[in-house]
Amino acid sequence: MSGNSELQLLAERLRRTRESMKLKQADWCRFVGIGPQAWNNYERGINRISIDQAIKVCVATGVSLDWIYRGQLSGLPIELATTLQGKIVKKSNRNVGD
Repeated sequence: MSGNSELQLLAERLRRTRESMKLKQADWCRFVGIGPQAWNNYERGINRISIDQAIKVCVATGVSLDWIYRGQLSGLPIELATTLQGKIVKKSNRNVGD
């Protein structure tokens, strides 16, 4: 997989994580302690989130670095893992008819 595709998948996981917690970007940024411009760039795949910033997300939400960087749901809080899994299934079902 190319670096750009990996960056887009990472950005999508960050967006899904925020949306799963039902927070708008501004509220999310206050919650995790990351500036809005930086976060917007992470979600859009313009910049790759740093380990330090990713750890802030982990501490605030309970997600793991494995989820953020590798997409592995194991080890996440059950409610969040279930919500994220549902978003993944819905997205793949939408792509079937494309």
